[in-house]
Formats: sequence, structure tokens, C-alpha cells
Amino acid sequence: MIELRPSAESEAVKPLRWQRVRLRYLGRLKGGSGFPDADQGVVGEEFPFFKVKHLEEADADGCMRLSEHSVSRESAAQLGAFIFPADTVVLAKVGAALLLNRFRYLGQPSCLDNNMMGLVLDQRVAAQRFVLHSLSLIDLGQVANPGAVPSVNAEQVGGQSVPLPPLAQQRAIADYLDRETARLDALVAAKKRVLGLLAEKRRA
Repeated sequence: MIELRPSAESEAVKPLRWQRVRLRYLGRLKGGSGFPDADQGVVGEEFPFFKVKHLEEADADGCMRLSEHSVSRESAAQLGAFIFPADTVVLAKVGAALLLNRFRYLGQPSCLDNNMMGLVLDQRVAAQRFVLHSLSLIDLGQVANPGAVPSVNAEQVGGQSVPLPPLAQQRAIADYLDRETARLDALVAAKKRVLGLLAEKRRA
């Protein structure tokens, strides 16, 4: 197993350094559960139940908050559905959706269908926002099982590695990237508004 932090002795003589760490050492990877049609479409229960399409419908910050499906704790137990905690990193594990390399996170405890997988992060090791940014470096298509329906399993995903600085640096880097991403998004939105006004002026 990779040692995520140096020993106390080495820490005294040199600063912590960045490492490349496999995802399996950042937390627990777990697949979703089957979700029969008869149990879908229920709203107002305690836990949202997300399907692959909700990866595309996530908020701008990557958070999955809304679903037209929900289950109670009792229903989740009957379905054998694991309740993933908030901040779990979520991805598709089957079909064309996995080739899009969409990585999202849960805004509250939720269930996932069996075409998805969750990475429940160890908060002592990895900051969720930093991990989400780092995952943009990974192309799951390169490790997917070939065939008409591509797929990946926990072993394949867990074997992918990301750069990992100390936790405080992770948070600082994530803060910076979030600010810059928001700034660029605002510039793009402003440009679209200007182009819309110019098009309207030409039509007039």
C-alpha cells in the first residue's frame, strides 16, 4: 500500500511532497444498485436515487442535488441499495456515458443505480474539490473493457492515479481553481450576451 504521508522522522527534515496516488487509496469505491421500474418516480422520500442521466443534469459546480426518484431508508434496504454519503464522487461505469469522463459529487446522502459507481473519499487524506479537479486528467476510455457496451470495474478505476499534495495544499489549489473557473464562466456568459445583442441588432 502506498504511504500517503512521510514518517514523523522524515517530516522533521524535509517538507511534504506531492505524490501520485491510486484512487483506491483515497477512499472506498462501490457500485450502485439495481433500480426496478416499479420503484422509480417516487418523490418526497429521504434519499434521492440517481441514474446515469443525472450526471449531465448536475449543477454548474458538479453537484448532483435533484432527482425525480427517491427512496426511504426501508426501501433502500429492500433494494439492497447502498446509501452513499454527501460529497461522494460519482461516475458512470457502463455504456457510452463513461467515455464522457463526467465526474460529479453528491450534495446529500443518496443512492445510485447499477450503471454508476461512487468513490467515498477518506476526508483525512483527500479534499473532494481537489479530487474532482484532478480527475479531469483521467480518461476512463483507455482502461474500459472493449465491446459494444464499454464498462469499467472498481479495480480498473481504483488503479488510476492522481497527483496528491498535502491536504492543506489540496484545499488551497481547489479554492484557486474554483475562483478561476467561475471567472472564466462569467466571461463566457458575458460574451454570449454581447453576441446575442449583436445578432438582435442585425435582425432589427
